Amino acid sequence: MLRRRRDPGPEGGWWYRLQISLWGRLKLPGGQVVAEPAPVETWAPAEVCGPLDGQDHSDVPAGRPDHPPPWLLEEPVGGEVLVVHRGDCAAPRCVTRPATVKKVRQAVADGAVVCPVCRPPGL
Repeated sequence: MLRRRRDPGPEGGWWYRLQISLWGRLKLPGGQVVAEPAPVETWAPAEVCGPLDGQDHSDVPAGRPDHPPPWLLEEPVGGEVLVVHRGDCAAPRCVTRPATVKKVRQAVADGAVVCPVCRPPGL
């Protein structure tokens, strides 16, 4: 699970952002084509999600928080720059983690960028 959020619909259910690997086609320089695992992300309602046999789920949040964390740090794939989001921002496409104000300010000082969608205030 990459992220979870409450659906703004009338039922107010929980949705999880999931990432799975499927085989993809990769064309190498010189024209050679090879099969390579490629990540695919999608949203799924909580009621159809469950643990995978043989996988450690101890770090997956099971409770339903009353409110999102105030800040998120998004860790883009491929070594790109960290992105700072408000805790309720739905724009992240990669792995996020909750962060304190101190960690967010340090990340910005170290070169992180703020999300152009939620535009976190005070940074």
